[in-house]
Amino acid sequence: PDWSDMNNRDTSIIGWLPGDGLAADANTAVEVFIAGLADGSINLFVGPLNNQDGSPWLADGEEATEFQVWYAETLLEGVDGPAA
Repeated sequence: PDWSDMNNRDTSIIGWLPGDGLAADANTAVEVFIAGLADGSINLFVGPLNNQDGSPWLADGEEATEFQVWYAETLLEGVDGPAA
């Protein structure tokens, strides 16, 4: 993502625009979350995390590599549906 201009279609693979139905406090929470992803203070891929079948994927405190994230062969625990 281009965190300096997340909605720039030429430089960013993601974007975010709040909808009219999003309450102001919820929008603030989303903006804080996005800022945390951007500055690295929030990392979604730090263990303990399990695979969908309950088997361990990341140990407590272990951080997934980009390779592990992109090439995971299964979904994470709590996600319903097929992995492929």
